[in-house]
Amino acid sequence: MKFTNETIATTKSNPLRVILTNMKPQIAKGIEMVARQEVAMNIKRNPNYKVSEFGYECIELGLLFDLYKSVVSYTHHNDEVKNFESGFSIKGNYELSGTIVRDGEEYGFRCEAIIADGAINRRHFRYITKTSLPKGNMEEANKVKVIIKKNNKVKSIQSYIDTLITYKADSMKVYEDGMKLTREEHKQILIEKDGWLFGDNWEDLYNDGWAKSRGWDTKQDYLNWVDEANDGQIESRIRHIKSALDRANRLDKSIAKEVIKLNKAKAL
Repeated sequence: MKFTNETIATTKSNPLRVILTNMKPQIAKGIEMVARQEVAMNIKRNPNYKVSEFGYECIELGLLFDLYKSVVSYTHHNDEVKNFESGFSIKGNYELSGTIVRDGEEYGFRCEAIIADGAINRRHFRYITKTSLPKGNMEEANKVKVIIKKNNKVKSIQSYIDTLITYKADSMKVYEDGMKLTREEHKQILIEKDGWLFGDNWEDLYNDGWAKSRGWDTKQDYLNWVDEANDGQIESRIRHIKSALDRANRLDKSIAKEVIKLNKAKAL
């Protein structure tokens, strides 16, 4: 838990340090819960889908932002934390409770974390806070919000790059597999797809007068046309296969441009 541990080690907020230290097990559980849901949502499209290290960091930041916004926003850096403990509520939800001392005055503080789900929003923890402390300090939450905004941009660009890489791989497979085929193999594919002309319907075309309208005076004229048409279909397949290489090259250029954008986004 990169950001949780970093915050505990560096924050100037006494309450935040205590709250995060107490909630590390719950934060870890939340990260894994959201990660499992993300895998479940993508596994059909990509059987090998795994949440990357960066993906785990984004999930953690989202959980921390919700925590900061709903819990830590009530506290000041110099507040004293008294009798603070964590456990589970009667409902089985994770619960924090204790006393915050500010300017010599004690304030009760209790927070219950419940799992929230929805058809649109991904599964997350929702924090229900009960305290007599006035709300107003969003400093820590705003710091995380800035990082989340940057990471969302990085994640979006990286996702697009991954998609382009997949498209390129698909195009290269079409090209490499297709260029191995002989003309006879192309013919067999066309036959299987009912795209091959056999020229065995000359009598019908002749008797219906359709052959004459096309300028086929003899059966051999018609068979010559059939051969040319079939040869044209093979050539069309080969052109299509070669165009896959052109597409892969164009995708290479697109990927290079997106990588530049990605590096700029990471450097911000």
